Formats: sequence, structure tokens, C-alpha cells
Amino acid sequence: MSNMINGTAVGIGVCDVRSGETHFPKYPVIDMAATGRNIRRIMDSRGIRVRELQKYLGLAAVQSIYRWFDGHSVPTIDNLYAMSELFRVPIDALISGNRQYVCPDESAAMVDRVVLYYKKIMEIHVA
Repeated sequence: MSNMINGTAVGIGVCDVRSGETHFPKYPVIDMAATGRNIRRIMDSRGIRVRELQKYLGLAAVQSIYRWFDGHSVPTIDNLYAMSELFRVPIDALISGNRQYVCPDESAAMVDRVVLYYKKIMEIHVA
């Protein structure tokens, strides 16, 4: 959603200064097959069996878990939360999707600071 200020949408969209068009980021989608593979991989690495997970989550049958593995469905948020506790991993480690993380480039900022300090030192040294 976006807010309106003076008739202009403000919020999620990014306005292209040259064209004046607003571009919206791609809507993130969960990759069900990759999520199922993640859950299976983590279970295997922890030595947890399907029947054990079924009992832990209080599921009536193991078919739900196999449907996750096959990418036909995904666990509910409650089940993801419970599995993250059981597996000792964050929920994000269980879910795969097309979301792209943008990490600030801290090394570039550090280089900029070092260059700035160097220039200041040189100014003081020359003066």
C-alpha cells in the first residue's frame, strides 16, 4: 500500500526521476519445492524422522509433510515456527523464495572514511 500526499502515491514504489514513472519491486514469492527440500535437508542433518516431526507438530498423518517435501504445499506459519524451534534454525532458513537481500557494502563506506581521514591528516600535516 502507499500513502497519498498531494495526489501523489508515496510508499513502496520507486520513482524514476527521468521518466516520472513509478516502479514497484517484484512481489516476493515462496518457492514451495525449494522450501520442501530445505525442510527435508535440515531434518536429515538433524536425524529427525518424518513420523517424529508429525508427532511433534500434532499432525493427524504424515502425508502433509510429504506434500511439503514434494512442493505441493507449504507448512502453516505455526508449523514453521515450531519447526524452527525444533531444528534450532531461523524460519528464514526453512523458507526459500525469490526475495533478494540487499546488504550494505560496509567495506566501501570504510574505504571512504579512510580516504577522508587521510585527506584531513594531509591538510593538517601540510599546514
